Amino acid sequence: MVSCPGFNLPKNPRRRDLVQLAQAWGWTIEPAGYEQLKATRPGWSSVSITGHHDHKPIPKGTANKIYRQLLRPLLEPSAATPDLQTQVAVLAQQLEAAGQERDEWAAQCQHYRQVVEQADLDQEAAEQLLLEIEQRNHRLVSERHWLSKRLRKLGSQLQKAQRQARVALEQLRWLHGQNQLLQADLKMSVASIEQVEAIALRAQALRSQGAPSDQCLAQLLGQLHQVLGLSEPQA
Repeated sequence: MVSCPGFNLPKNPRRRDLVQLAQAWGWTIEPAGYEQLKATRPGWSSVSITGHHDHKPIPKGTANKIYRQLLRPLLEPSAATPDLQTQVAVLAQQLEAAGQERDEWAAQCQHYRQVVEQADLDQEAAEQLLLEIEQRNHRLVSERHWLSKRLRKLGSQLQKAQRQARVALEQLRWLHGQNQLLQADLKMSVASIEQVEAIALRAQALRSQGAPSDQCLAQLLGQLHQVLGLSEPQA
């Protein structure tokens, strides 16, 4: 099972344990029907958290499946971040377009006023025209305000996703360090085995030549103790 340092499931997981992990990793817990819960997160599919009571144990297989789904954003943050950046870029373009459209309507409003003054049009028709322009201008201002709020919200979500990505990166670095330590230990073990095999071959060669002397046996035994990290035998 994939695990995250400091956030492992207990031996007998309960719904409360999964809810606490989801909240610690940035998920939002919401109701999902009769006594059911689900975890939601911007840019990710919701995760159903089974069980009808917080303290009732959940089958280990089901708990592990939910655990992996909740952990995915920490291990694969890039899967969600591009969507947020795309939304921010689209909203920024819409905001810029709304501003340009508002400026164009403002220019048209001035033009219409000049037309009304120069052509001496009917006062009632001119007022109706100006009213429509002002309503459109007010609507554009409202849309621009909404887009600005939406852009700020998405910017906040993007910052949150970046923080989560940094946390995931630190965890990956920790795992990489542990892997390097294991590789170093493995190399030392292999080297020790090779040295022991060399000593065994030397002892075998001495036996084939006849009974080895006590000095040779003591020397081989000392080398073997040194390789295995044991204390020297008492004389």
